[in-house]
Amino acid sequence: MEPQKSSDVMSAIIGYKPLVINTLNQDVVIRQYNLTNGGEKAVDTKTPIGIEVEVERCNLAAEFPIDHPFYTFWSIIEDNSLRNNGREFVSFPITGNRIPVALYALKDILKTSFPNHEFTSRTSVHIHVNCRHMTQEEFCSLILLYLVLEPIFYYYADKTKEKRSQNNFCVPVEFSKFTLKLPQIIDALKTKNGKLAVKLINNHWRKYSGFNLLPMKTQGTVEFRHLTGTIDVPFLMRWINMIFNLRKYAVGNSIDSILKSIYELNTISSYRGFVTAVFGELDIPDNFLRTELEKSSTSIKTVTSYINLKESLLAVTDTFEGSLLFNKLKSHNEVVNVKEVKENLKKWEAELNKLSNEAMKVTTKNKDYEEEMGKIYTAKTILDNKMKSAYSILDRVWST
Repeated sequence: MEPQKSSDVMSAIIGYKPLVINTLNQDVVIRQYNLTNGGEKAVDTKTPIGIEVEVERCNLAAEFPIDHPFYTFWSIIEDNSLRNNGREFVSFPITGNRIPVALYALKDILKTSFPNHEFTSRTSVHIHVNCRHMTQEEFCSLILLYLVLEPIFYYYADKTKEKRSQNNFCVPVEFSKFTLKLPQIIDALKTKNGKLAVKLINNHWRKYSGFNLLPMKTQGTVEFRHLTGTIDVPFLMRWINMIFNLRKYAVGNSIDSILKSIYELNTISSYRGFVTAVFGELDIPDNFLRTELEKSSTSIKTVTSYINLKESLLAVTDTFEGSLLFNKLKSHNEVVNVKEVKENLKKWEAELNKLSNEAMKVTTKNKDYEEEMGKIYTAKTILDNKMKSAYSILDRVWST
């Protein structure tokens, strides 16, 4: 377990129950039953994670004893969101190279005791990574890093049989960043107001976001919901190591240095260099990096333009007439009605919320799925550009 660094860590702000990790018992069982990690290794040996694997058609074909090593790592929960004897296999908190051992133990049980098991489009894999000992700045860095690298996570999630970026149960954060109050959450963390950040998360974040912050309130974890159901252990370990590397980079780099790197992204080589710095070498086409990271880095700039606003700007008079600020703006042939800009932002945010709700209702079963989603994304892009322009105006007002 990571040492607590100060009262600035998330655990000191929220006050979680102690996390119990029975590594000694797990290691004893690994030796006793000669369990293997299959050559797979975790890049982080200290940070605990939790794994949830949803499976259908779990008709028990062969009983296994209560002292089976499987029970050292997993519990079985009936999942009513699944069909045909659907079950959710939930790991106990686990660290390091015990992770692939646990995954192989689950794979073995599914093969021997649930031979007819099936991973359908309704099943998924969720990874909870421990963030309770991160400082507010580190947690903020994790969120910013994820937002700019979200396309990379969906690129790998989409390598499975289902296009997860269009699944209603793991919605990209980019699509609803304003509805989720992401700028306000980041601003609260940057100003070391962690309690406000957690309150905003609790009130506005959506469980079915691919990057789910809601468990921070009760468990001190961030949930990665992107993957469809699978027990492909090498694939799962690559995924888990991506999450570990994201967390490691957030802890090892300041917000300012991360933002500086993001602001400087403008060439294929810079995109690939940034991705490699975070994850190591990844096999991703240049055209994907250029197209998708250009969008996500622009999105970060839109979010941070909000963060740079000061409270005093929001309290300033509506037209500034007669004030020094008004005269400065007038000399630049620009008169800003802050009240009107703020009202527009509120209206556009409501429209984004409406679009997000519409997208949640669209499924791949809809006859005109691609056309409907295309219209929604087009409308969203227009609103994003309007909001970006409005924030830019307010920034100019403040810097005048």
